[in-house]
Amino acid sequence: MDNIDIFIGARKGSERVKNKNIRLLGNKPLISHTIDTALKINNIQNIIVSSNDPMVKEIVQDYKNVIYIDRPDEISTSISKDIEYLLHILEKQDQDIFVKLTPTSPFREVKFIESAIRDFLRDPTFDSARAVALCKDHPGKMWTIENHNLKELRTDLDYEASSPMHAGQYQDLPKVYVQTSSLEIARTASVKRYKTREGKKIMPIICQGINAFAIDYELDFYVAEEYLKGNLNL
Repeated sequence: MDNIDIFIGARKGSERVKNKNIRLLGNKPLISHTIDTALKINNIQNIIVSSNDPMVKEIVQDYKNVIYIDRPDEISTSISKDIEYLLHILEKQDQDIFVKLTPTSPFREVKFIESAIRDFLRDPTFDSARAVALCKDHPGKMWTIENHNLKELRTDLDYEASSPMHAGQYQDLPKVYVQTSSLEIARTASVKRYKTREGKKIMPIICQGINAFAIDYELDFYVAEEYLKGNLNL
């Protein structure tokens, strides 16, 4: 049986949503929503939080079944890539598979995560799995500006119609998915081999609603608060 760990990254110094990981959502810090979800997932070996934030460390200390790893400052900048802190964890912890949960998706469901893990385990040919959702802004309706003129965005999408994609109805356009930050799964061996989060073969985890929702901007935090109050649906 594969040993599975959960990795939660929580870098200090968010720019778009200030102090988002420790900011209260409802009656607890944002990161606590993800830790509490992680603790409910079956067949997990370890839950590991990587951070350079002393306040995150203080929050994690209230959870006796969660491991905290100090993230070095040199891989905690605004331009640091996630693969850097993931490889740092892999130097210290052994597992076959890890599940990456970001604090910015506080409402993802346990059943959604467990279902994705089961699907991933069924096919060992996949290096990783990534949550994606149908895009709202289709690339077929996007433009570039060249010499002050609008030009259709060039894509390799398969589309046979008498009119260009920008004139088509959304439901008739090729399906395009955008990655979400809500869930990633990866085989440790693949990450170490390729030095990337995804490896070569990626399984899609198609999601929507609360399982696709992420707090990336200040408006998203307001939406999350209104959702908790029951004032809107996601």
